Amino acid sequence: MHHGGLCERTITQQNYPGRMALYEEYDMAKVERTKNLPFVRGDIAKFRHYAGVPLNPYNGPNIGTVFTFSETPLENGLSPADRLFLFETASHINKHLEQAVEALEGKRVLRFNQGVASLLKIGSSEKVVANHKSEQPSSAVQSGHEPLVSNLYTDSVLRLYQLASSLLYDTFEFDGVRIQEVGLSEIVINNNPDWNRSSLLAQHLGPGIAQPQEPCPVLIEKLLNRFPHGGIIQILGESGDVVAATSAHDAAPVDDPIISAEIPRTFRGAQQIIVMPLWDTYHERNIGVVLGFANDQSRVYLGSTDLSSISAFCTTIMTQVRRLEVQAMDRIKSDFLGSVSHEMRTPLHGILSSLELLADTPYNEHQHDLLETARYSGVSLLDTIDRILHFSNISSEARMSDETISNGPTGPLSHQWSLLNHQSVVSPTRTGSPNIIHVCEEIVNREARRLRLKEAVRPELLGYGRNTPRNRQPASVSRVNGKSHQPIVIFDTNVTWSCCLTAVASFRAVFSNLLVRHAFGRLTPLAS
Repeated sequence: MHHGGLCERTITQQNYPGRMALYEEYDMAKVERTKNLPFVRGDIAKFRHYAGVPLNPYNGPNIGTVFTFSETPLENGLSPADRLFLFETASHINKHLEQAVEALEGKRVLRFNQGVASLLKIGSSEKVVANHKSEQPSSAVQSGHEPLVSNLYTDSVLRLYQLASSLLYDTFEFDGVRIQEVGLSEIVINNNPDWNRSSLLAQHLGPGIAQPQEPCPVLIEKLLNRFPHGGIIQILGESGDVVAATSAHDAAPVDDPIISAEIPRTFRGAQQIIVMPLWDTYHERNIGVVLGFANDQSRVYLGSTDLSSISAFCTTIMTQVRRLEVQAMDRIKSDFLGSVSHEMRTPLHGILSSLELLADTPYNEHQHDLLETARYSGVSLLDTIDRILHFSNISSEARMSDETISNGPTGPLSHQWSLLNHQSVVSPTRTGSPNIIHVCEEIVNREARRLRLKEAVRPELLGYGRNTPRNRQPASVSRVNGKSHQPIVIFDTNVTWSCCLTAVASFRAVFSNLLVRHAFGRLTPLAS
């Protein structure tokens, strides 16, 4: 911008769709404000005529001008042909700028999609730990000052947060990313003696970037209250003024004295700071906040575009964190059920053995009834424990199957899954879904073996040993209208989809229950 204000006057003109603006000076030597300019007076050149058109890509605000000089004054201005040529040149420049922006946005979208895909590939806590062990040390570790990370979370969750900070750093071109934990409230006191007093969940810094200061809890609370859906804070040049923008409001000065004072102190040298809460939909509260910062304006962050992408990324982070928590809880429940069930079987076997010995002693009819009631109750309880163990095994198999599918055929858990199921391989169909006939055959054979084992080991406990009529049918045979029948399973193989199965674990549980209760049960006959 020079003293004559030619470009300034041009850029104040407004282009409209189908009609571009033009600013002209017919003879600058005769205009008081331009006649003494070096390129008019003759020090540099002797330009007399000026014509300029503003540039506004996407019909937005003017960002520059395209102009021409001529040493010949034009009393009537440019000819229609020259005007058209200047307008077409400005239009081509606008289109070139738009294509450059779209190419840059395309690269950013690609990086965003790759970052989200990397998070969604995580299927289990074992995968997170395995991935982290194969990664290179972070920049903080390489620089010799590894930050203190909270030890109140499981290792897999912390690894996920660290991976998320690295992906945020690469995807959105930050100079540094910090994921900060948010306390429940001031009245909640953490009495865990092993807590290391750190509220940092993860951090990723670029090369040569200084370690940010620990933000005070008051600042975090202020930021979450002011930017519940995220915000962009900018520190302006030498003045140091702090302005903020959101997806719904343009940039405006920050009137909060704590934010204005603490943000420059916490992020020294940063010119842009992005704030995005981590909202936990299950607990309905913010459990953390993502703080990304840039030390220059080479990458300008906008509330209208960047905040929505960062918000979607943070939502993906919380989805995966919740998934790891659910997997951990399922594993704890399954281990608890298995442990408790095994602990209950030992004293129960002692009770049933004592009842068996007591049955060999003389007893009257009333004592016989009490003995049979106790024996039946013990057998029922033992069967219930067996079902709990069976359910815990099904849950474990289902979890392992889900992790194998999410990790792919070459995932880290595929080998363990094949070892666990080498005796229960299900033949897949062309579409990759297990065949329902093979699944049912496997379940029938397994339940039959289990029943024959019970009959061989504990025949008297199943009700057809001592003190049981000899003409009673074994449990593997059902009676309908006085005739014995073996269990029969009928499939309509003419319907292709009826033989394909997707939810294998759930079907195993349902079919096994029906088979045991009806086909192999003593109490409920097979009606059809």
